[in-house]
Amino acid sequence: MSDAEVVNFKNKVTTESKALQSLSANFTQTKHISFLNKPIISTGKLYLKTDEKLRWEYVAPTKYTVVFKNKKLLVNNQGKQSTVDLAANKQFEKLSKLISGSINGNLFDDNEFVVSYLQTNADYLIKLTPKTKDLAKYIKEIELYFNKKDQLVKQSKMIEPNNDYTIITFSDKKINQPIHDSVFNL
Repeated sequence: MSDAEVVNFKNKVTTESKALQSLSANFTQTKHISFLNKPIISTGKLYLKTDEKLRWEYVAPTKYTVVFKNKKLLVNNQGKQSTVDLAANKQFEKLSKLISGSINGNLFDDNEFVVSYLQTNADYLIKLTPKTKDLAKYIKEIELYFNKKDQLVKQSKMIEPNNDYTIITFSDKKINQPIHDSVFNL
């Protein structure tokens, strides 16, 4: 993308992000692991509210829920629940910001990534490469695909240092529809 196209794209995404109060969507996660013949496919629901609440709920093949709220990470793994204080664990706090930013597009000016801007006929493709060694231990690159029509993330691809990768595709997105706070409980 040219410098002018990058500025225009960032302005559109910023405008959309500021208007975003809530988001719910279905997702399909496809994990490609080098030593497996077939990818691992999971499906679920995502709920996001701009007051720093995020629910990532896997429904198949197993039930697994992760909730970020009130500076805490809540996990329900098939009935076994745990809590992590994000304020005390900076890595989990970064993870929370990374997940939210991957969904709403608020990663462009992050000091932790080198950002590349590309485009296809239907999408904008933003590539994020970690600057820090701490993050590079876990992530080689993140690719975010934004739909040109609404400037929302439609797919993300996280590539690990060993080149295994996970693709998450969002569907049935609902923007600024009411989401009751009880959704963010386990």
